[in-house]
Amino acid sequence: MLGLSNSSIKQLQEKTRTESCRAQIGMKLLRGAVRNRKVNKMCSDIGEQISTMEDRAAAVEGELGALKGQIEAYKSQLMGVMWMLEDFENRQLRNNLRFLGIVEGVEVNDIRAYMLSLLKGALPELSFWNWDLEVQQVYRFPLMLRGLEDTSNPRPIFLYFGNFLLRQAFFEKSQPHPKCTFYNQTFFTRLDFLPGYC
Repeated sequence: MLGLSNSSIKQLQEKTRTESCRAQIGMKLLRGAVRNRKVNKMCSDIGEQISTMEDRAAAVEGELGALKGQIEAYKSQLMGVMWMLEDFENRQLRNNLRFLGIVEGVEVNDIRAYMLSLLKGALPELSFWNWDLEVQQVYRFPLMLRGLEDTSNPRPIFLYFGNFLLRQAFFEKSQPHPKCTFYNQTFFTRLDFLPGYC
């Protein structure tokens, strides 16, 4: 035996217990510190990921804004092109007149000769024009394009005038009396512009 007294042994035991408790507390504190560092690192990583996602979202929003601007610009350009196309088509049609109400079949085989005689008789005050030269094209609206519309109405007849002044003079003369009757044939005169142009 070491010759220790009971009191010394008790003191040694208490000291040992105290040191053991301190060691356990130290280990717990160390584990807690390590755990806290891990949590802090995870929070930091998550924060960085959120920041990166926010930056990407801001970049995408900027790109979307630019794309919307481009789309609006393209829409504006497209509207301009469509307007120019419609204007061009109407310029091509400006020498045309459309005649409505002329019964189908009255022209027999020569629709041009029939229309020339009809127009000369309906508006004799324009007889000084050389109709044979100025009226370059005469045709009735194609049957295949008629579709499902009412077949009881005769298809319109189109006249293409080589001289715009003659077309305009004829139209102006016919407008006070848009409903003309000649040879028991009643007809109406219209400008051949696209719908919605005038």
